[in-house]
Amino acid sequence: MLEPNELVQDVDRYCILLIGKPSFVGTKFWCEHTVQALKKNVETLGKPVDVISIIWKTDSGWAGNNRTIISGFFPLEDTDHPYGSDEFCKQLQLMLHDEKTFTGTIKVKPDLEEYLREQFDFVDTFTTYYVDYYDIVKRLRKEYNKDIIHNPGWQIQYYQLTEAYRLNPDMFDRYTKDSFILKLRYDNFFRFGLKQQNCLLEYYASKLNEYKFKLHPTELDIASRCPNILLEKPEDNNHQWHSSNTSIIAGKQFWISDMMIGFDGDGIKTLVKNYEQWTKQTTNGYNRNFVKNEHEVNMHKLHDKIDSNLGEFTAHRHLTEFLFDYNYNIHFTPRAAQNIARTPEAHNGLYDTHRRKWYDYTEDQIEKLHYYFRGEKRMTPNSHMNPVYGVDERNSVKEYINSDGWIMEHTKTREMEQMICDYTGAKHAHMVPSATMGLLLASMLADVKKDEHFNCPAYTQAATANGAILMGGIPNFCDVEPEAYTIDWEHVTQRVVFVTSINGRTTDSYAEDIKRHRDAGHFVIEDAAQALGSWHKDWHVGTFGDVGIFSFGAPKIITTGQGGCIITNSEEISERIHAIKNFGRTVGVGETYNVMGMNFKFTDLQASFGIAQMRRLPEVVKRKKQIYQRYVDNLKGYVEFINTDLTTVTPTYPEIIVSRRDELAEHLRKHNIGCRAVYDSLSNQPYHSQWAIPTPVTDKVAETGLQLPGQADLSNYDIDEISNVILDFYKL
Repeated sequence: MLEPNELVQDVDRYCILLIGKPSFVGTKFWCEHTVQALKKNVETLGKPVDVISIIWKTDSGWAGNNRTIISGFFPLEDTDHPYGSDEFCKQLQLMLHDEKTFTGTIKVKPDLEEYLREQFDFVDTFTTYYVDYYDIVKRLRKEYNKDIIHNPGWQIQYYQLTEAYRLNPDMFDRYTKDSFILKLRYDNFFRFGLKQQNCLLEYYASKLNEYKFKLHPTELDIASRCPNILLEKPEDNNHQWHSSNTSIIAGKQFWISDMMIGFDGDGIKTLVKNYEQWTKQTTNGYNRNFVKNEHEVNMHKLHDKIDSNLGEFTAHRHLTEFLFDYNYNIHFTPRAAQNIARTPEAHNGLYDTHRRKWYDYTEDQIEKLHYYFRGEKRMTPNSHMNPVYGVDERNSVKEYINSDGWIMEHTKTREMEQMICDYTGAKHAHMVPSATMGLLLASMLADVKKDEHFNCPAYTQAATANGAILMGGIPNFCDVEPEAYTIDWEHVTQRVVFVTSINGRTTDSYAEDIKRHRDAGHFVIEDAAQALGSWHKDWHVGTFGDVGIFSFGAPKIITTGQGGCIITNSEEISERIHAIKNFGRTVGVGETYNVMGMNFKFTDLQASFGIAQMRRLPEVVKRKKQIYQRYVDNLKGYVEFINTDLTTVTPTYPEIIVSRRDELAEHLRKHNIGCRAVYDSLSNQPYHSQWAIPTPVTDKVAETGLQLPGQADLSNYDIDEISNVILDFYKL
């Protein structure tokens, strides 16, 4: 082992020793600031360079704090989420090991070693050793007779190294006293600020052996006599001395940014032998085994067992004492190593999903962790359909506000209309303040006369009929067919016909029925409020009639808060829509009002939100279908589902047909689960009953149908919880 102040001369071989957890392995930032930085160093050496990688066989869950644990599954920007972090960590710990045998359950993927080997293809040799975290902890439990030991904290890096050496005693045989070995954590990265130094490895090969500690002799004396001292880094980011950072006061705890530790070939071999021997010593009543001491002294008093929440400062103190006692050469580096979990801005918001990438988690396990991390925010109590939006919508609106746009309907509205045309295949789309206003506009397009009768399904929302009623029309309600609960065409006799595709469903003859009636002179209005993302025979629902109307209210497939869109394939109808929604005017030098019109215009502010929603539409459609299918899988045999072909239909709401519907709804609400009865027949509504007719099919579904929570961010574990509450009700 080199003596203090002895410089490395004529190094014959370099080794980079990688230990710890693969926190940021694979991110763009890690590739640039770790791999590429080391590659540039290696290219300047002209000497053999090896990489030794020590990898956990299973995910240990070890990390310095809750935030670094959570950031292994979520974007760094989410790690300060106020809900569910404690429960998340608890669930993760339960997932990581078998409680009875205390063995790891989440195995590392072979992909990790393969990836590291590819990244370090510029070194002479790459060697991997696997060790088991739980074997180490079990040995510690046995050695100190403390079954309560769960996590040695920061010290585990050194147990990882000593365990690898114990299992592979020849791993360092090729290194001599003229070799140089640099221990790095996987999450170290380099910002080497001393421009006169061209090679980081060469620099540390010298500096780590030039200084034991870069402190005054009096401070060294204090450090040697006081075991409760942790040595703070002596320099700031500009490599300047700061007296406040170099003062050592007996008994006071300090924090260090990080420390790089270098060894010669003999030094690395003695380290692994000395370390375990040193931890068994007791000096002045202070037991140097960090694990044992922390339990006995109970310094933190936060938990009844040692776990991932232990503060790191005592472990740093512990390691500093060990390295000091054995004259290892340490240099506290101000910016050479840093945990980027604490500086998310450093890598421009890249996702840190190393656990999901390198360890064998199932999708269900990830869903479960997601559920517990989000806590109650995942499912609003007593709400069955929340709007789903996020950072993209916020940024889109913010960008528009900062652009000094006019807010009113303009270019953003045109952009959203074009996106709807592109998605649905419609030739023309016009945004309106709501689907209700769109249905009124459609009634104006159909020119519904006073006292003119029109057909409308009884099983629909009142808005379907109300626009035409407002025009003076008289509804002739029609019962629905029992297949998809759309209008029963046998009862259609009037010129103007409203057709509602509840939950996106259509009958097998949907297209043919509409074409037959349009060819016969009927004006067909498709109320497709719940049908965005639903198709019939390769054509989007809403494109079969003269016009179709979508809703973008808060609970719909996508939302603009309030809003809707009317689509058509007719150039003539499109021109009329444009005129009617713009007061019926044409604008030249002055204004001319050619037709009856209203102000049915949208706003660019809403459209800026809606554009971001349209971009996420494919993933929302996919998730809506998954949600519906999971309810079916959970509840089949206990409740009835309306026949829904998920290859073409995107259900807005999960519907079930049940007995004792109202009792079940009350049972769900007692468990803070929102739900809502399906539409009652318009013939039974107080206002509309003046036009009532018998509607037996509608009455049956109205008495037994129930909508369940189905917002697109609902987790599988929310769905399972809701399903279990329903199953418990029917098992009572």
